[in-house]
Amino acid sequence: MATFAQLELIREFWRELHDQTACDDQAPTGCLLKYHMVSSMRFLTLDAARKVIVALKAWKARPRREA
Repeated sequence: MATFAQLELIREFWRELHDQTACDDQAPTGCLLKYHMVSSMRFLTLDAARKVIVALKAWKARPRREA
């Protein structure tokens, strides 16, 4: 299963990407269900957590559109 550090990193990236101050485990549920077929972060395997982290890093690196 995913380590505590990995889950915290996922939460941190999610907060940064969505300009939130807090991130509960329900916030990224839709993304996890769609792309990784898990209903909660607690069900992420070590490998799936790595993939989520890499995807969030890539998402963060993309240029943001100005509204």
